[in-house]
Amino acid sequence: MAAFGKMSEFVVSAEVAAASNPASDYALWLKLRDPRDHAEAMEELRESMRDPYRSLRRLHLALQFGIKPDLAAIERQIDQSLALSGTGTADEAFARFALAFTQGNPKAVAAYVARHRSQLYEHLHKGSIQTIEIEMLARAGQLDAANERLAEAVADGLGGREQQHINRILAEAAGADPAAERKRLYEKTGHLGDLASLVMFLEQQESWQELYPFANGCSA
Repeated sequence: MAAFGKMSEFVVSAEVAAASNPASDYALWLKLRDPRDHAEAMEELRESMRDPYRSLRRLHLALQFGIKPDLAAIERQIDQSLALSGTGTADEAFARFALAFTQGNPKAVAAYVARHRSQLYEHLHKGSIQTIEIEMLARAGQLDAANERLAEAVADGLGGREQQHINRILAEAAGADPAAERKRLYEKTGHLGDLASLVMFLEQQESWQELYPFANGCSA
């Protein structure tokens, strides 16, 4: 499910939801996460997946919460629309991005994003798409390709925050200590997201002694 965590991060960073019905989609997401409302929310989600006007923008929710739509049919629908219009719609691009994370592994995700760059760039936040592609290349061990894409993204104006995130991932992929890289980045930026990344990694590794100073600082 980590891949769909990336989807959630993307929605926030790219402000995609602002393009289409943000209130209802966000409310549904909250209900899906609430045990008291989950069953009702799942029925609403299933119903919306039968609605062509809502299914594309809610595809990422369906995938995240275990609904298995006909992905091949969705691909065909998006391809047909793109062939007719040339650019498609924002909802179709967002669905295409969700489909990227169904490709099975980081290498396949990066290749899928590369195939559909023009459509994704047309409707979604270019820097966020570039960041995801580079991260997937790095996680697939394709460091030369990742560095080439990074150089292109920087030339396109990729933001400093995104560059720092990618540089950390590239360093880890090249064999650097993940905990040390996360700590270095947090100490450099002081950003809450970088602290969360460090704390979550230390928790996963059960590195309680290293975690304590940061957890204590968070609770202060």
